[in-house]
Amino acid sequence: MKKQKQRKKPAKKNINSNSPQKKKMSKRELYSTIRSWVIMIALALGAGYFIISEVNASIKEHDLSRIENNIATVVQIHDPQCPSCLALQKQAKSALSEIDSDSVDYVIANIRTKKGRDFANSYRVPHVTLLLFDNKGRLKRTLSGQRQAEEIKREIESVIK
Repeated sequence: MKKQKQRKKPAKKNINSNSPQKKKMSKRELYSTIRSWVIMIALALGAGYFIISEVNASIKEHDLSRIENNIATVVQIHDPQCPSCLALQKQAKSALSEIDSDSVDYVIANIRTKKGRDFANSYRVPHVTLLLFDNKGRLKRTLSGQRQAEEIKREIESVIK
């Protein structure tokens, strides 16, 4: 007589259960998930800090009330969509990086805003212009058009003295 192979019957599924069965997470998977979340949170906090710092610096850079603060001030009449203005800004910042930051301040008058436009109109100057003020807030020099960093530095130093 031949023995018949006995087939194992599959385990019955719990038909009464409405929720899918959850797989138990191993310690390795748990630690991996926790590590991933910690990294994502750290990156999000770092990005948030960087963005807030940049926004605060931008707000400070556009504060026109800083002109009469007992320090010489360079004000750039600036259009953020103008390539010439962006080039002048780069040269001005390069020149200012070589001068003691306690002796001169840098402010941008954005002509795309009402406040910046009114400021430029009050001095009757177009964009792509640097206005150099002494420490009492009196206009000493007006530099219109493209300038090299060396020339800007010389002009700023003459106002500071």
